[in-house]
Amino acid sequence: MESVMSLKSAAAAATPRVSYQTGQSHHRLPPNPKFSTSPWSISLPMSDRYRGCIRAQQSESKDGSVTLSPVNESEENAVENKELEVGSNEEEVADSQGIMIRRRPSTGPPLHYVGPFEFRIQSEGNTPRNILEEIVWNKDIEVTQMKEKTPLGKMKKWVENAPPVRNFVRALRTSNLRTGLPGLIAEVKKASPSRGVLRENFDPVEIAQAYEKGGAACISVLTDKKYFQGSFENLEAIRNAGVKCPLLCKEFVIDAWQIFYARSKGADAILLIAAVLPDADLKYMTKICKMLGMAALIEVHNEGEMDRVLGIDGVQLIGINNRDLETFELDISTTKKLLEGERGQLIRRKDIVVVGESGLFTPADIAYVQESGVKAMRIRSLRFVIVATLSFLSIMERTVGIRFVIDREECFSHNAQYEGDTVHVSFVVIKTDTPWHYGDEGVDLVINGPSGEHLYDVHDKISEKYEFMVRNSGIHRFCFNNKSPYHETIDFDIHVGHFTYLDQHAKDEHFKPVLEQILKLEEALYNIQFEQHWLEAQTDRQAIVDEGMSRKAIYKAMFESAALIGASVLQVYLLQRLFERKLRTSRV
Repeated sequence: MESVMSLKSAAAAATPRVSYQTGQSHHRLPPNPKFSTSPWSISLPMSDRYRGCIRAQQSESKDGSVTLSPVNESEENAVENKELEVGSNEEEVADSQGIMIRRRPSTGPPLHYVGPFEFRIQSEGNTPRNILEEIVWNKDIEVTQMKEKTPLGKMKKWVENAPPVRNFVRALRTSNLRTGLPGLIAEVKKASPSRGVLRENFDPVEIAQAYEKGGAACISVLTDKKYFQGSFENLEAIRNAGVKCPLLCKEFVIDAWQIFYARSKGADAILLIAAVLPDADLKYMTKICKMLGMAALIEVHNEGEMDRVLGIDGVQLIGINNRDLETFELDISTTKKLLEGERGQLIRRKDIVVVGESGLFTPADIAYVQESGVKAMRIRSLRFVIVATLSFLSIMERTVGIRFVIDREECFSHNAQYEGDTVHVSFVVIKTDTPWHYGDEGVDLVINGPSGEHLYDVHDKISEKYEFMVRNSGIHRFCFNNKSPYHETIDFDIHVGHFTYLDQHAKDEHFKPVLEQILKLEEALYNIQFEQHWLEAQTDRQAIVDEGMSRKAIYKAMFESAALIGASVLQVYLLQRLFERKLRTSRV
């Protein structure tokens, strides 16, 4: 081993320049067309600064190792690139920009080759420090293989035939302006490294259509196969199914090639993670997205990453991930912290849409983050969008709709913020898992106020509607109890009607009658929508009941037919025996 290293070092010292060759680019960018040379051969000045920064290994493309070989200064295939940092200098660039995730093992892959021999070296430099770094390293291998199968030239033809781009940012702004509430980006995700499989019977198209029906402004689709069991085929299927919501490709992007691939599958936006990509890549990939008409959602985790992204021109979307990359703990106060002070003012001036990510599971979480953002900005024009991975249809401040499966007991909480508000509650038992009728059909519902006081209860009901006025503002609890030994699927809706008083509006006498009419129409519209949803749930239940009854009728008819056939066969047999007996008697 020492002789091999010394021979290569001596060869390198004999010339003023060395050639650095590798199977992959450090910055994952498409080659510059003005260079006629190979994009994988880079000439660097030989100096003490770089001596020892490049590891000498036998040339093997399959494991990404590099080779030092002497070249002449005038060699045509050598490309000057003084800005490229190599070895420990790449780590210095990452440290200076606050990049927490290493793009590849800093000391090379653990598998090495020396002549006919191979050996493994496990060290801190070639072992992932966390799950995100492991994902990125595996993504590096995956993307390299995909690029070999589909070069960028072929990919551009696919992009030309892709469906037209929908305006992702406009959809979020429109949802915010229409409802006055945070727009929702609902996520289609089958599994995650931390929680495993989230849904066994996974139909991405059905889930996306349910999100759209529930009022989502946009839809996020996981496309990573190894860790999230997603795929670009899921993204393409959702787009081809006619879902009108703009689609976000949630991929671990390390190469601009992935952006073209996502666009060819119908994506309208793509996720870029600041903890993975250096500033040069973020700027370049943002321009690629703009060229393709796509939106780039740049995700940040801390103040340093936020400052880096705010320094990039053309940024429209910033996602604040409330999960710590080192401890993987959730803290929704991260969003509030990153929106305070000068950063918030800069976001307002640039009119950037801020996206809250991770840890937002309840209306209280969403209200906290939204309120924190608005207070930090002290403006009403901030569009604050909440990304929540939800298994229910929609979650908003005034209206909550959820379809869930109950085993024994399930409780939900909802914050009624104002005394005097009218709360509408409805539920329908959509489906029972038992194949035949069971005696204790229906569920129980108990409603308690903020202080635990009993407000309402109903027992053994398959559907119910109830309306009450809020006497004490605060968290109200709605608990379902299933006495049946079988699972039940329940559609549950809450609507809180809050209407501002007239003295909060303009005092002009010409506007008062109009405002009164608007308030009446709004209340009537809310009631109609509420009634419509309840009737739809009733219709769903009746359809399932009718289907079950039809199946029972078919089984009954088949059973009766079989019984008649059996009786007929038995009758023929008995008549035959009787005839034979009489025949024998007559012969005698």
